[in-house]
Amino acid sequence: MNSDNQEDDTKVLPNTGESENNATAYALLLAALGTPLVLSNRRKKSESKN
Repeated sequence: MNSDNQEDDTKVLPNTGESENNATAYALLLAALGTPLVLSNRRKKSESKN
């Protein structure tokens, strides 16, 4: 008798932020992988000028 009322009264929180978290994780991964490449290219260019 009360079990039906309890199901109707429970509030479910909206599912927010999951896709943003994945996008952020991918962006951080790309930045972490890309930074050493950019820095190594800059070093090679500056060494070849000298």
